[in-house]
Amino acid sequence: MILKARNLILVLLTIQITLCTGQEKAILVLKENGTTTQPINLIQKTIFPQIHTNLNGMVREFVRTMHQDKKGNYWFGTNGDGIIRYDGQILEKITIPNVSPHFRVLEIVEDKVGNVWFGTSEGLMKYDGIEFTTFSKNEGLKGVNEEIWGLTIDRSGLIWVGGYGGVFHFDGGVYTIFLTRFDGRKSKTHAIR
Repeated sequence: MILKARNLILVLLTIQITLCTGQEKAILVLKENGTTTQPINLIQKTIFPQIHTNLNGMVREFVRTMHQDKKGNYWFGTNGDGIIRYDGQILEKITIPNVSPHFRVLEIVEDKVGNVWFGTSEGLMKYDGIEFTTFSKNEGLKGVNEEIWGLTIDRSGLIWVGGYGGVFHFDGGVYTIFLTRFDGRKSKTHAIR
């Protein structure tokens, strides 16, 4: 019985090693203009998928959220490496002026006109197709920090934000606290689903 089990294991290992030979690796390409790009290796000569590609080395920890926008771009929100975009050809780590490259992205949504909104550890960020804008304490976001844990857009286009200061409406310029208690006191809710 032990001999049969050992032979079966040897046969399975031989098959796996044979099928995994010939895999190709992608080449790292770095640009000096503030973005890091790397082509994706879509050609794999194995039937075993790569379980953990680490986004070709561009993300050191893990992806917290993903979103595909109306243009077909994939957006990855990471846990400490900011925003990464995949346009179907290239992975690009996004550099945002005056923002640390090591922020967390917890939620990604898109509005009716195609703006992509990010709930981050630096506040609410909007990408309008050209540039990023950050909305945080200066626009009325309350709480012990600027972290956005929940983010959604309702049918009328109103942005709902959940943070450490409670639940807010955001109209594109100002945060307004949303009271969920009947006694008029502010809610301690900080997540939206």
